[in-house]
Amino acid sequence: MKTTYLRNKILDHVTGKATYTKPANTYLGLLKEDPTVAGLTTDEVTGGGYTREQVTWETAADGMIKSDALIEFENMPASTIKYWAVFDASTAGNMLYYFPIAIPLQVSATQDLTIDADNLILREV
Repeated sequence: MKTTYLRNKILDHVTGKATYTKPANTYLGLLKEDPTVAGLTTDEVTGGGYTREQVTWETAADGMIKSDALIEFENMPASTIKYWAVFDASTAGNMLYYFPIAIPLQVSATQDLTIDADNLILREV
């Protein structure tokens, strides 16, 4: 789901009100609760070795784009991850997209969490 921030930027861009400058990079963040369409990040995972991880993408096709490389979160803190989100910065910044995880992930302290290439997908419908 797009956040309100991204929806507004796209609408202003396509209607000629303002130009939306694409982010230099995008980052995957893990969330413990629903950030809502407002893109609230108060429940982002913290602690351990957790940091948002940069995502590189294949070229979009058929309204869909996939990550093109392994994404690895090392030395995670103990947590239950219920949502993932794409941000335009490694810290702070703006949340662009967020999605619920079908089955929340239970992560143990010091566990590594990996997402294989092609397994992170954004789809425009």
